[in-house]
Amino acid sequence: MQMINFDQLSKQELVTFIADNFALFDSERTPGFPENMLFNLESEFFQFFRNPNGFAIAFTGRPTEVELMFLYVRKSAEGRGIGTQLIDKVKHIAAGLPITLKCEGPNRLAYFRGHGFEAVTQVSKDRFCMQCLRADPSI
Repeated sequence: MQMINFDQLSKQELVTFIADNFALFDSERTPGFPENMLFNLESEFFQFFRNPNGFAIAFTGRPTEVELMFLYVRKSAEGRGIGTQLIDKVKHIAAGLPITLKCEGPNRLAYFRGHGFEAVTQVSKDRFCMQCLRADPSI
């Protein structure tokens, strides 16, 4: 299997990757999702951040918050600061607005807490809505 360079993927290829590997993402499957993503991702409200080893997608269409919808780092690149770099880019575009996300499991909860997020709602036993109020626009 060829190693994917996420820097070189088009939006369509990124959506295909998400659809093909949906189980890797902590996201809820709703009618038409992720299949309808490409149409939505063409909107000016979605921001893509790419790195050869990962990517982040943020929704900026609300005046009161930015939502970190997807954060993906290749397993072989974990622990190298790639996720931190991608989160910092999202914090930068948030320009001081709170950043929200949903995560599942104790490892993800701890990871995002380490990046300034706090659990604001526990949806189920291991599923949380989190928010980062300290999104520093100078990052």
